[in-house]
Order: sequence, then structure tokens, then C-alpha cells
Amino acid sequence: YASDLAHPNQAAVDFVFDHFSESCITPQARQKMELVKQVNTAMHHKPRFPETEEHLAFKNTMLEQVKKLAVQYPDLNWQNELTYFST
Repeated sequence: YASDLAHPNQAAVDFVFDHFSESCITPQARQKMELVKQVNTAMHHKPRFPETEEHLAFKNTMLEQVKKLAVQYPDLNWQNELTYFST
């Protein structure tokens, strides 16, 4: 249980979701979910030094990756991600 002793902890939530997704979500959808998760994680990364060449290169790499994903998955709205990595 979590610290409030009323809700499951993160390990339990992950366990249930993993089993649910294996049973109820197609492999193609799980792959798409993983790609979206990677982009989301990159967007929420808090750089220590946002103006460094390394961080700017990271943003450019992610921008190119998102552009490819937008072509590969046109059914998803990538506008927020494209805007974020463009600035």
C-alpha cells in the first residue's frame, strides 16, 4: 500500500497495468504507447543548463524524432510536442 494505507503503491499499479495491457491492448498499440511515453518523458525532463549545446542538440534530436512519429502516426496530435522541441 501507499503511505496513506488506502491506495496501492506504484509497484502494484504497474503490476496490474502490465497484466491488463498484455491481455487487452494489441502489441501495435503497446508499441505506440511506449513511443509516446518516451516523448512525454523527454518533454518533462528538467535540464540543469537549458542553454547548453548538449541540451539544444537533445531538443533537435527529439524534434526530428517527433516529426517522424507524426508521419508514422498521423492519427495522433503531435502539435504540443513539435512546438515544445522547436523552441
